[in-house]
Amino acid sequence: MVLGLGVNLNLDAACLASIDQPATSLAAATGMPVAVAAFRDAVVQDFFQSL
Repeated sequence: MVLGLGVNLNLDAACLASIDQPATSLAAATGMPVAVAAFRDAVVQDFFQSL
């Protein structure tokens, strides 16, 4: 089995505006940049704790 997850973390407003469908990013939603490695580690840890 292969599992994939896509999350827009740090896309800016100009990049989001160029997407042809509604889109946002965590940085746009929170007003703060997201540390990619920390986000990844938290998602992986939560995933394996849920098994």
